[in-house]
Amino acid sequence: MRLVPGLEGVTSVQAEVRRGTCAQAGEVVYRATVTMTARGAMTTPTLTRAGHYAFDARALDGSCAVVARGCEDIEIP
Repeated sequence: MRLVPGLEGVTSVQAEVRRGTCAQAGEVVYRATVTMTARGAMTTPTLTRAGHYAFDARALDGSCAVVARGCEDIEIP
């Protein structure tokens, strides 16, 4: 995982997939935390139900403060 310049202090990334949208998120259907020192990979969520989903990620520093966040809406036909 490579980070944009200025985020070198990130120690972990928390990712969630929720039903709904970024503005109106619902039930969490997938959650994972990846540490930046780990060599493991996140599993890929399997979304079998059609609908709207919010893919949300938060980057945390060593004190667990959120230093970056992003959310993307997708629709599974």
